[in-house]
Amino acid sequence: MIKKILMITTCVLLAMLAATLGFGIKLYNKSLQTEKEAKEIASELEEEIKVLNDEYYGTKAYGRLQVIDTSLCNEDGNPIQLKGMSTHGLSWYPLYGNAGALNTIKSYGANVIRVAVYSEMYMNPKYSKNEYMNYLYTTIENALSINMYVIVDWHVLKEENPNLTVDAAKEFFKEISAHYGNHPYILYEICNEPNGDTEWDEVYQYATEVIPVIRNNAEDSIVIVGTPDYCQDVEAATKKPLPYDNIMYAFHMYF
Repeated sequence: MIKKILMITTCVLLAMLAATLGFGIKLYNKSLQTEKEAKEIASELEEEIKVLNDEYYGTKAYGRLQVIDTSLCNEDGNPIQLKGMSTHGLSWYPLYGNAGALNTIKSYGANVIRVAVYSEMYMNPKYSKNEYMNYLYTTIENALSINMYVIVDWHVLKEENPNLTVDAAKEFFKEISAHYGNHPYILYEICNEPNGDTEWDEVYQYATEVIPVIRNNAEDSIVIVGTPDYCQDVEAATKKPLPYDNIMYAFHMYF
C-alpha cells in the first residue's frame, strides 16, 4: 500500500510539472488500479518531459550562449534561463555525477548542472588530482550526453579570498579549458563565494589573472565571477565591471 501511494504521488507530481511547462502532455484521468500501471504512467510522463527538455530547454534548443547587455541569451540573441542544481564536492560525492543521477535531475526540467571542484580538495596532496579530474570529466561528459549545459565551478569558500588559490585556479582552468576548447555548452565559474573581508577590487584582480587563461583556449565561453559577501554584493561589480565580453556576475540569495 505504501509503495502504491508513493508511486501515485510520483505520477501526480510529474503530471503537475508537465502542466506547469505549458505544453500538451496528456493528463491521465483514469484511476490507478495497480502498481504496474502507476509505474508505466510515471515512466511515460518522464520520457515526454525529457523530450520537451531537449526540444525547448536543452543545448539543442539554445545552442551557444552569449551575454547581451544584462541578459543571458541563446544563440539567436533571445533571453533565456538556465535551471538546475549544483553538485557537492566531487572528491567526497563523485557518485552524484553518474548518468542516472543527472537523468533524474533532467527529468524534473533541469537544463544545467554546476559541477563543484572545491579548491581546498584540489590542492590537498592527500587526494589524487588525476582521480579528481576523472570525476570531473565523467560528470561533464554525462551531462553533455543528455543535452545539459555544464558550469565548471572553482569552489572557493573557506579560503575567503580567491587570490589565495589563484595559482591553483590558473592551473585548473588551463587544463579544463584546453581539454574542451571553445565548447559551446561549457561555462566557467572562477570563484564560488568570496567572503570575509574580501572586497571587489581583490576579486577583480583575481579575475584579471584567471580569465585570460580561459580565454586563451575558450575565447567565446561565458565566465561567471563571484562577488563579495558570499556572492551577495553584486552591486560592487556593476560599479567596476571587468573589461571582457560574455561575463556574468554571481548573486546568491539566502533566506
